[in-house]
Amino acid sequence: MTDIIRRKSSITPVRLSLGQDRYWLLNLIENRSSDYNTIRSIYLTGNLDRTAFNRAVNKLSDRHDLLRACVGTDYEAPYLKVGNIGVEISYVDI
Repeated sequence: MTDIIRRKSSITPVRLSLGQDRYWLLNLIENRSSDYNTIRSIYLTGNLDRTAFNRAVNKLSDRHDLLRACVGTDYEAPYLKVGNIGVEISYVDI
């Protein structure tokens, strides 16, 4: 029988893993460096259904909390805070 993994409430703060805690500390030491942030641009050719693409990206974001997560420090230690905001996509038609 397969166990069902229940989604945690996004209101409950989650303690960082050891690796996440290290990266958080390095970020503080390096004066808020953006070295660990990844930003991508995608060049597409042909027709794109922007509505369908936006919906697909937002469904992916809804399914994976980590894509909407940031680190908060309101408690005794840093914690993972998951937002409920959808993804906004910028388009540039070249």
